[in-house]
Amino acid sequence: MSLLYGIVALISLCMVGICVAADKKRNAWLILVFVSVSVCNLGYFILSISDNLGSALTANRIAYLGSVFLPFFCL
Repeated sequence: MSLLYGIVALISLCMVGICVAADKKRNAWLILVFVSVSVCNLGYFILSISDNLGSALTANRIAYLGSVFLPFFCL
């Protein structure tokens, strides 16, 4: 399962780069949505590979940080 989380996190980070390269008007809200999704996916990946409680709590905070701003950027 950790492998799947890693692949999804890598794809979402690549999508940020593609969005920055392809968006000629530099729509900041769209880029922030992609960044928020990638932060959330990165947090889930770190949570899946954590080996102790401290790193799991830190990864959960990262995942929560990404998911908090996602509805705001979608509006």
